[in-house]
Amino acid sequence: MKKHKKAKEFLEEYCEVPFVNYACKRVGISRNTIYKWRNEDPEFRSEMDKAEKLGTESVTDLAQSKLVGAVQRSEPWAIQFLLRNRHKNYAYPRPKDFWNDLLGKKQVNGFEVHVIKDKEQLARHRKLQAYEEKYGPLDMTKPLTNEIVFKDFSDKKKPLPPTDTVGS
Repeated sequence: MKKHKKAKEFLEEYCEVPFVNYACKRVGISRNTIYKWRNEDPEFRSEMDKAEKLGTESVTDLAQSKLVGAVQRSEPWAIQFLLRNRHKNYAYPRPKDFWNDLLGKKQVNGFEVHVIKDKEQLARHRKLQAYEEKYGPLDMTKPLTNEIVFKDFSDKKKPLPPTDTVGS
């Protein structure tokens, strides 16, 4: 990698927040410079890819912690989002192979093949297997019956009850 002070500063910023434009502004260089370095220097490209991965993990962790905080504050949008995206019983109907694709299931010559990439995915796969053994295979093409309905009354003002005023 070219030993340039700004390149090192950029990678440090990019590792924290993986948005090229943001990191460039923080360091004071143009995006064109970054992409030029990336195209010309394979070592810089490799370092940038590593920084992007770390930064993405960091930002994702932050976003998840904010979501959990919103759920703990009983914010309906956060509860609904979490259930719709993390629990199959509350999910919107998805394409037939959505959950299979998400979990890495593939059909090859009539056999089901599971592509497991990491420990977390293996844990999800084992939970799904246990669920399907107990309750049968999931069919995500049918609408789900378990739904949570959130009503927002924030823009509807209730009239105040009349008050009795006794002499002033």
